[in-house]
Amino acid sequence: MVPGFLSSHRVDMNFQQELFKNIGHYRHSLIFGASVLNFLNLLSHDWGIRKQYVVNNPLRVANVTNGVPAYTMATFNGDLVRSSFINVNSTNTTWGLQLSLSYKF
Repeated sequence: MVPGFLSSHRVDMNFQQELFKNIGHYRHSLIFGASVLNFLNLLSHDWGIRKQYVVNNPLRVANVTNGVPAYTMATFNGDLVRSSFINVNSTNTTWGLQLSLSYKF
């Protein structure tokens, strides 16, 4: 696991279909394929998402007066932190489809 990230469940699926014809002494094949990357995210946008730390401590010491600390809430991108984690939106956390065609002889 990468530090600063929560693990997510990811399932990739691959489907292949081979069509063949024997021509002479040789077998010629067309192979059609479809790969669904992060299949769980295709089923639900809440699944297969990776999360990253925003802050591990939402309170910051602003100043100390006479030994008494004053705290402020942490900010992220100019806004108050409302959650310790945010979703990582990248090609690793969204579903994708790859189609393939190959000829084997």
